Amino acid sequence: MSTAKVIDFYNAKKGVNMSNFKTGYIALSRSIRHADWAKCAIKRTLWENLLLDASYKSRTVNFKGADWNLSRGQLVTTREILANQIEIGGKPVNSTIIRRALEFFENQGMISKLGNRLGTVITIINYDAYQSYFCDQSNDQKIDQPNDQYKANSTNASNEVNDQRRDQSNDQKIDQQNNKVLEQESNNKNNMSSDDDQSAPKNKNSIDFDLVMDAYNDAVENRLPQIQKMTTARKNAVKKLLKELEQPTFQNLANYFYDFVDHAKPFYFGENDRGWRADFDYIIKPSTYLKVVEGTL
Repeated sequence: MSTAKVIDFYNAKKGVNMSNFKTGYIALSRSIRHADWAKCAIKRTLWENLLLDASYKSRTVNFKGADWNLSRGQLVTTREILANQIEIGGKPVNSTIIRRALEFFENQGMISKLGNRLGTVITIINYDAYQSYFCDQSNDQKIDQPNDQYKANSTNASNEVNDQRRDQSNDQKIDQQNNKVLEQESNNKNNMSSDDDQSAPKNKNSIDFDLVMDAYNDAVENRLPQIQKMTTARKNAVKKLLKELEQPTFQNLANYFYDFVDHAKPFYFGENDRGWRADFDYIIKPSTYLKVVEGTL
């Protein structure tokens, strides 16, 4: 099941809301379905958000009180802003997850990053290849539509693109939303009520074990064995581990999976005389968690 969702991805509750087109759109190739990394909902959502927020032409934006000159295919942001655009288990994902996903994109040659204490400029590599407007219409469109209708639709589509390029309001809204997120970051930490801190689940229905499985698989990727099923024994072990966390929340559990991968020695990834590797059942042991917390792993 999906581990992530885009916040306010569509404003329309039903039907087609034409105002969505006025705020701009991007081209997204169907081939993304065949990319192994796109099976991770967090990576796919993050990638789509980067495409959505990247500038479609050179412009100057004000971000954190400084002017940034962006070229086509660039955006300036922070990991915290990107994290707030994606939810996992009903909460914005941790910036550590975003950091790892961005590093993956960078290693794959999909993006480059250049940042300072104020923000990071992300460049979409080969942006024009992703966003070539209407240069290559798909065969199914050509076959399904009569020529006259096809030409008319293409003309309308081109007009919409020109309108998009003239319309600066969407860019301004994005900048305002990003600045609002930055202003609220510290307030969110200080103003959390006791209702926001999730207590230990009181029944099995309060834990989404599918999300736990997905979070673990996303964290270990191909470095450790993935799991396909949450057995009764594993569910009970997860409940036991949650009680050991400082705050027994799903987000902290997901963070623990990433902390293990980041801090565990090569021994735990198979670099030993037995070829043994840690797995889910080993990682969710309270004794393993204690080693990670105390730095003795």
